[in-house]
Amino acid sequence: MNYGNQLLQKLSKHKGGGKMSMKCITCDKQDTEHSKKLWQLHQKKKLCVFCNEDSSQHSERLWEIHEEVVPKNTKLAPMLLGRGPRVLAKIVKWNTVKTNGKDSPYHVEYVPIYMHCGECGTALGNAEEMLADVLEKTCLQCFCDMTEQEYKWYESPRV
Repeated sequence: MNYGNQLLQKLSKHKGGGKMSMKCITCDKQDTEHSKKLWQLHQKKKLCVFCNEDSSQHSERLWEIHEEVVPKNTKLAPMLLGRGPRVLAKIVKWNTVKTNGKDSPYHVEYVPIYMHCGECGTALGNAEEMLADVLEKTCLQCFCDMTEQEYKWYESPRV
């Protein structure tokens, strides 16, 4: 056993002989009140690939939903849609003819990645993406239909 492990064991025990409980730096709860995965998520400052926010802004379920949306083993890049926010896009290369030994500059396409409603299949807006764990991955209209509430398109939540 090296000196670093010995020091860590001495620091992690208090006079009672048991381990000290630690407080989470993100939500100020004890480590025993977290699942192991959520504890690791809160202690590391990781950025979400989908929305580019840090892990302290996500619940465990929202983190999993955002990871599901992002395709694996593909090249990704941020993309600006008009005057709207930057969104994540998948880079797709087309099989184009080489002109004078060079690739055409138009053979690369940026395809935006959207999260879709689990009920009707429409693309979700920014507020719905950030509340996907609460809304159970549905759009506001489907969520209002499921909970028997009146849906008004102009009363959307601000995130």
